[in-house]
Amino acid sequence: MSDFPVGELSGLKGALVPAYRQIANELRRVIIDHQLQPGTKLPSETELVARFDVARMTAREALRVLKAEGVVRSEQGRGVFVQRELSPAPVQMGQSTSSNEGEWRERVHGVLVNGRGSAELSEDVWARSALRHAAGPIAGIAIRLEPIPSRSDDGTVFIPGELEGAHARAADAVSRACQWVVSVRVPRDGEMNSLIVTRIGLDASDQPLVASFGLRSGSWPVTTTETI
Repeated sequence: MSDFPVGELSGLKGALVPAYRQIANELRRVIIDHQLQPGTKLPSETELVARFDVARMTAREALRVLKAEGVVRSEQGRGVFVQRELSPAPVQMGQSTSSNEGEWRERVHGVLVNGRGSAELSEDVWARSALRHAAGPIAGIAIRLEPIPSRSDDGTVFIPGELEGAHARAADAVSRACQWVVSVRVPRDGEMNSLIVTRIGLDASDQPLVASFGLRSGSWPVTTTETI
């Protein structure tokens, strides 16, 4: 990474702008300002973790932002490269336009890694269907994210398996998911600022790894599937 022109970033932790977005902004600036040739390989997640002293999940989210914008592309087993077109790709109909999804993943990952949230075995029919888990136990972890300006976010994260190790399995699944199906609905008897949000994290083969069901307040753009 020493030959990649990434500048210094200070105050990553505790800032109003999430760390993953600050890193994404810096990488984008370098790509555009230095006019790196298409095909130039970006630093790996491990290199970003060492360079900025952040969690791997944060580094991964930064790269996901650039992939979603069309600034970079990933190649299986090779890494992440500067895209042929440096201008961000237009948002497609049905694709998430919310900039908060990466923040949600980073926050919920931190909650799970730290073992917060009560876990119990769940018989939730939606979760079993979403995880395509016909038999065997499913653990449900009730989480509450720290208050975020203009909204609250409470819900349950579902992960296949027994209660033992459920937090670690869920955190790993959130980190590994490379695509998220996000659905936002207004409760039948609720108000517009009270929303039901479901998320299903998929691996590269579209197999579900983790699912969540929650309630949140605040505005949200119309969204169905977010590919990251």
